[in-house]
Amino acid sequence: IMYEANANPEKRFFIELLTRDISLEDAILDLIDNSIDSLVRFKNIDLYSDFVTNDVDQDSALFEIKIVITPNKFLIEDNCGGIHFEDAENGIFRFGNPDPNKRMSLSVFGIGMKRAIFKIGNEIEISSRSMESGFSMDLETNTWMSEQETEWKIPIDKIKGASSEGGAGTKIAIKKLNDSVVLMVKNPSFINRLFRKIQSAYPFYLDKYVTISINNEKIPGKDLTFSQSHNIEPFIESWVENNVQITLMCGFLPKDKEKWKTENSGWYIVCNGRVVVHADRSTLTGWGHKRVLPQFNPKNRGFLGIIFFSSSTPEELPWNTTKRGINEESEVFLKTRVKMIQASKPIIQFQNKMYESQGTDDVKVEYRESIKQMSSISATKKAAERASAPIPVPLQMHVLPKLEPKPKQSSIQYKVKKEDLKRVKKSLGRLSMANYEVGKRTFKYYFDRECS
Repeated sequence: IMYEANANPEKRFFIELLTRDISLEDAILDLIDNSIDSLVRFKNIDLYSDFVTNDVDQDSALFEIKIVITPNKFLIEDNCGGIHFEDAENGIFRFGNPDPNKRMSLSVFGIGMKRAIFKIGNEIEISSRSMESGFSMDLETNTWMSEQETEWKIPIDKIKGASSEGGAGTKIAIKKLNDSVVLMVKNPSFINRLFRKIQSAYPFYLDKYVTISINNEKIPGKDLTFSQSHNIEPFIESWVENNVQITLMCGFLPKDKEKWKTENSGWYIVCNGRVVVHADRSTLTGWGHKRVLPQFNPKNRGFLGIIFFSSSTPEELPWNTTKRGINEESEVFLKTRVKMIQASKPIIQFQNKMYESQGTDDVKVEYRESIKQMSSISATKKAAERASAPIPVPLQMHVLPKLEPKPKQSSIQYKVKKEDLKRVKKSLGRLSMANYEVGKRTFKYYFDRECS
């Protein structure tokens, strides 16, 4: 006789386990991902194509994602296209139901929205309308988790579709926030931290397709930009690994006080337009890795490397389930890191030569003209141009400036009476002048007058 053991998960244990290892900020970013995915479907957005052709109509109104957070409620509302009733009935509430459509998506593992709403609170209201149909639901999570039915069901109602494109969207309202969430929201630094995380995660989307606001404060877009001049340009290479398109860029941040900073320097890893690793300077991206590259130090500020991973099968991308880090055992990532290390070396070598010493911002004379000529270029558009090429071809561009050879130099050493040297310094107007400087000036005086 074949018996069957009960392997059904216990709801409360499963939900608590699912929500334990994700931060509140990352849970909110999962909900933003869902809004952006709806927009990508709704307007048939092709990120790379749009960045190359500039098809985005900057004069048209951008779509909106509005977030309100207080200790009493959480609200996220968008006009990004909404959800069909059929998708709500058969798909979006299932745990582990990746998007079956082969497209560049930010929804990967089929857990984001569920994990987020259970993380945040206990009374959940959702309403969503696409152009064709919509749904609404009310859920008291503690009551639902206490139910012992074998099949997990969430009651929903079918509602009419939107009467216009502007009305197609989703609204999620959550009350009776979990105690840990209330404590987080009361922390004065929480909103600022969330603000910065959203800004750094969506440079492809912010102010190009969508605006995002928190408590009525709009989050400005922040594009990723490199420096270039006629002889300093970023290294760029594109290739395909399995079903993943990869574009690597490595060079310098724009040379200005706002961007040429340690906190902006390092490697950025982007999966389907979402930045999942921000300005990393650790062994994850090769720094100090097995004596191949040095540890990051202050003279490396200004270093900028970006890896763009994109795929219509997003589960093959190397991001982890929180989408705020990398699966370090991913074969795609491990192979890519070898190229990241190789691309880093000439940039680091340039920086070793560029400064007078490690602890100074003084650039050596022979490098100053090249640095002055640097201008900013959009990394997202550069990557799009490479990734959208019919056949990805590795392309190495100049990294080190083409310098004029230094003239051969000789030293002059001689001794003079101290009182005579003092009289010359007084004549030059500065008694504290170094002796070598006196020699240089008097040599130049003779050279200019007698050797013209």
